[in-house]
Amino acid sequence: FSCCCSQSMSYSGPVVDAHQHFWDLEKYSEEYKWLNDLEEGSKMGPLKHSYLPQDYMKDTKGCNVVKSVHVQAEYDGEDPVEETRFLTNLSSSQSNSNGFPHAIVVGVDLSVEDQSVIKKVLECHVAANKSKVCGVRQLLNWHDSIPELRVASTNLLCDETFCNNIGLLNEQGLLFELHIYEHQMEDARALCERYSEMNFVLDHVGCPMDHSEEGYGKWLESMKLLASAPNVHCKISGLVHPMHTSKDGWTSDSLFKWICGSVETFGVDRCIFGSNFPVDRVCGDYGDIFNAMKLALDKMKLTADQQKKIFHDNAISLYSITS
Repeated sequence: FSCCCSQSMSYSGPVVDAHQHFWDLEKYSEEYKWLNDLEEGSKMGPLKHSYLPQDYMKDTKGCNVVKSVHVQAEYDGEDPVEETRFLTNLSSSQSNSNGFPHAIVVGVDLSVEDQSVIKKVLECHVAANKSKVCGVRQLLNWHDSIPELRVASTNLLCDETFCNNIGLLNEQGLLFELHIYEHQMEDARALCERYSEMNFVLDHVGCPMDHSEEGYGKWLESMKLLASAPNVHCKISGLVHPMHTSKDGWTSDSLFKWICGSVETFGVDRCIFGSNFPVDRVCGDYGDIFNAMKLALDKMKLTADQQKKIFHDNAISLYSITS
């Protein structure tokens, strides 16, 4: 990929990274199955190590990242609330002078039929850190005909139990993060319209898999459809994810169309920046990815104030970050 660090960037203000992860594999050696299943020496192999605030601060040095949002990292322990307790302790540890993370999107299985079970888990997450727990994510990626693209156990967006249970988040004032593919955006829009009073966030610009001109066109039309629901926000994150936008490598130019398409469809007021570190770290340095984002916004001729909305203000408001 091409480094654009030498380019002149207009935005130099504070940054909220709205999508990052921490894990301690010494403390939780068996609780992250997906990490344990990674093969040493593979593209994703470097992730099979603990990633903590001191690592994150090294990666973000010089980028003026002042706040971050931790998104659930598929913790698979017996007690699903333990990840929130771990993050709470981490944010107040002496070695974490910046207090990362400042907001927490937790993991909850919303496909469970017994709503009382879900309510209890949600209440325990909120009780563990009332000031930081702000939302829920459950991976929904599904493809009817390509099994290797299935992350969820079934097509949850078409599952009435799951869709009914989304309403439990609204009772707690929590948002929901949509981790989906382009072809799922129509069903996602129906869900967002059903719960028009709560916020939804599209992760990783919809995980685009088809980089052809035709694939980009389909993605853009689906983005326009989803963006027509005013309670949906777009997280410009996972930009160099090894399975999505950078599976064939990346340059600042190759990322531009995904960034530009996201901002043009959702607008400056509904886009936020996220790094997806350390996952995207296997494909590039934080500063290079960050500068590619800034370069794209400059190329779109966004003002410094408009860029500040995307890099900082929108996330502060959306995730109710106060400290």
